[in-house]
Amino acid sequence: IWPGQRGLLDADIELLAGENQLWFRGFRVEVMGQRLDDPKSPVSLIDVEWQDSASIRSARHHFASSRGTFDLVIDISAPAGATSPQIDVSFRLENAPDREPWFEPRIESVSIGCFSELATRVYAGHGNVIVRPGPFSLRFDGHRLATSHVGFDFAGGMSLVQAVDLPATSLDVDPEAYHYSLHAAGEATLSLLPAANVWDAARHYRQTCSWQPASGVPKLAGRFVFDLWGGRYGESQRQLHRAFRYGLTDTAVIWHNWQRWGYDYRLPEIYPPNPRWGTEAELANLIKNCREAGVLFALHDNYIDFYPDAEGFSYEKKIAFSPDRRPVRAWFNRGREAQSYRYRADPVSYTHLTLPTI
Repeated sequence: IWPGQRGLLDADIELLAGENQLWFRGFRVEVMGQRLDDPKSPVSLIDVEWQDSASIRSARHHFASSRGTFDLVIDISAPAGATSPQIDVSFRLENAPDREPWFEPRIESVSIGCFSELATRVYAGHGNVIVRPGPFSLRFDGHRLATSHVGFDFAGGMSLVQAVDLPATSLDVDPEAYHYSLHAAGEATLSLLPAANVWDAARHYRQTCSWQPASGVPKLAGRFVFDLWGGRYGESQRQLHRAFRYGLTDTAVIWHNWQRWGYDYRLPEIYPPNPRWGTEAELANLIKNCREAGVLFALHDNYIDFYPDAEGFSYEKKIAFSPDRRPVRAWFNRGREAQSYRYRADPVSYTHLTLPTI
């Protein structure tokens, strides 16, 4: 590590794996809407205080802003007992100004700066490999990024796995800027695992990471999924019953389009089931048939979007607002020209979300 004028934020950091080496330039960190690594930022760096120990290189960056002073602490360490190269980089905010209405000082984004080489392959998402990537950004959700660890092959021969201990906000790739990094918000720890090939690094990460499968994973693992987006309850029940008689019982059934007013509309009003697809009794019989066959069944639900024409909608009491005091928009249902808004987490009423036993 070769510190820069802004401590670890613009330090040159070299990674070694066998005979291969790779460099990157510090870390991009955003607090209160400002990039702390940018010397042109209106947030002023006062001083960098080094607090090293035998296993940790630590830098306390003292900043001054229009809202007050604060410290950004970055710790770089190697996990004890690691058998392969790995460094962990943790970020935390200390001595920050007090919270106020519409103002909460926090780490809004952390990522790695720019690398010394181009990445020839990017491994990210559900089995997704991008060769000679152009610029792109994968946002975190179940369809696109859906992971907190990614891999890269670099032109010089080194591979690298990046991981973060919080849900990533995105994976950003910008070859022109040599920027290849997960982005996260909050007091995150980034893990970097260099290796001769990306699979060795991935296997090492699997052995050293602290993630544990959720309790439901053993029940779901290996099952075939009937992912149903259309059809009537009664006819689908008969077709599924036939499939179960043929032995397709190591399965799970997910039924998406069933909600009271139609799919993804007037949420969170979802019950009773939409009569367009049959009766409530037919849907109950479908679920009962699955349970008797040992098949898992789930109805698609949504706990985060709130439509203005739904009962109980209130900007003041139910909707999240951004720091600039605007309601946070959620899904836009183009088919109905309906804009939903992000449901605030604290007032969510589980009386809305609990279905009767059917």
